[in-house]
Amino acid sequence: MTEAQFLISILTILGSGVVSAVVTYKLNRSKEVKELYRTKLEELFKATSRFTKMLFSIHFVWLNVMDEKITYNEGLDHIHIEEKEKDSYENCEMLINLYFPELKNNFQSLLESRDKLSRIHMAFKKDYERTGPTAKYNEEFKSELVKLTKKEEVLKAAIFEIASKRKRNRVRPLK
Repeated sequence: MTEAQFLISILTILGSGVVSAVVTYKLNRSKEVKELYRTKLEELFKATSRFTKMLFSIHFVWLNVMDEKITYNEGLDHIHIEEKEKDSYENCEMLINLYFPELKNNFQSLLESRDKLSRIHMAFKKDYERTGPTAKYNEEFKSELVKLTKKEEVLKAAIFEIASKRKRNRVRPLK
């Protein structure tokens, strides 16, 4: 074997080793990124569930006050928010902004319903303090609760769609 053949053999072995290492690194990195995004999607789904559960539990109390099943003060006593639910909004917002910006519009729509429910509640509270219980807000409040439910379903469906696309490798993870 000549010196040139020996050098070519060594360079071929080294080159294939480098190529093999690069391919292995990229495959492992891709697997790690996929796992990270899957984990973050699961966290987002759970945070969304906690957030909407908290919204529903609070607003159902006010619906009972509007229906005169309980007094306003009793409503205040019924509201109990668990510690993990308090962070659910921030977790949703963080995960969407950092990992899933394509869900911003869905989440914003959910927040718009939350804000509308709060405005209706504040108007009801103002009237309640002036004149006592009133049913004039019931239908609008119930209607917005239904919308909130639908918006939650749309957001969760979008989360499932992202998971499905990532599973089929149609959505490339961020580099």
